Amino acid sequence: ISGLRASTETVEFYAGYGGGNHLTQYYNAKSTRSEADSVTVAAEATTSNINAAMDEGGQIAGKVTKFVGGAALEEIEVCAYEEGSSEFEEHCATSDSGGDYILSGLATGSYKVSFSPTYSCTPTCVTQNYLTQYYNGKSSYAEADTVAVTVGATASNINAAMHEGGKITGKVTKASGGAAIEDIEVCAR
Repeated sequence: ISGLRASTETVEFYAGYGGGNHLTQYYNAKSTRSEADSVTVAAEATTSNINAAMDEGGQIAGKVTKFVGGAALEEIEVCAYEEGSSEFEEHCATSDSGGDYILSGLATGSYKVSFSPTYSCTPTCVTQNYLTQYYNGKSSYAEADTVAVTVGATASNINAAMHEGGKITGKVTKASGGAAIEDIEVCAR
């Protein structure tokens, strides 16, 4: 880590989206930010030996499909939230072309899992027309079933069958003359 001012820092080691199934930790093998040992940074100096030995995490895996017809759904965001954790941390992944996903780097605990449509702007901006849901087919976080996770193991078959949402369509024109108007934001509230 470079470009730091003289300061005291908290150093986090996070596997991210390419680091495999490893638990997030903080300097000196601490599991939470509040427990982390601070690292002092001096101007124009290097603080060395700020190392980590990463532990394997637990995983949640499943498949996302359409409720009607059962076809696999790609690009659905799946996130796990640890129940009772004092530090908010979400672990997210996106379903692949076969509808499969794996959430990695999870600590032992109970999690609630959400399934949400994604918003993409390639080549044009589109939101998938699916309703957000929680495991096991629940419509709110409070109703969601929990998923038990153990470090070194995978909780499998945490699946979702996504329901399509309703739509509103129409046309926006000038009141005088009826010419079409583009780039008007339309919201339902």
